[in-house]
Amino acid sequence: MDREFNDKLGEVENIINQGKKHLLSHMWLVDRDMLTDALQELRNAVPAAIQDANNINASRSRILGDAKRFSDNMLAEATTRSRTLQQEAEGRARKVLEDAERRAGQSVQEADEQAKAVVEDAERQAQALIAQTEVMRRAEVKAREITEEATERGNAIYHGMLDKIEEIMASAEQTFAERTNELRRYHAEIDQYR
Repeated sequence: MDREFNDKLGEVENIINQGKKHLLSHMWLVDRDMLTDALQELRNAVPAAIQDANNINASRSRILGDAKRFSDNMLAEATTRSRTLQQEAEGRARKVLEDAERRAGQSVQEADEQAKAVVEDAERQAQALIAQTEVMRRAEVKAREITEEATERGNAIYHGMLDKIEEIMASAEQTFAERTNELRRYHAEIDQYR
């Protein structure tokens, strides 16, 4: 297309260059028929040039459309993947928290039962000592010591179980924080496609 068009322009230029200068003016004399024919051929070549330009423009529009569709598909896929990962992370975090709550409840119950058993045992021993009239005073002292010891042991067990519960909850919070960080990373990856 460009070559044919340029060739026709060259022919018009040659006709003009072959013209002769008029002696009495600044005008040039050219072969009118040759120039008219060359201009007609040039006109005939112009529609082909325009058609080629339109074809290039249509190809450009098609390529841009394909690129936009590809980009939209990638973004939609990344968004769907992000939602899926977020739901999975939330489900895992919920399960970890539920498990931690269940284990904490069991630990508290076990601590209560052990402390109650220790106190009941101390009370039984104290009552057995008190029942012996000959050693009433010594039984009361011994009963007080046993009760205090039992209370201390019960408190130690109870506080130990509370420490264990705090460890379980800390582990659950750390797992939840890790899942939250994963979600932030996936959001950051999606933002790169925007």
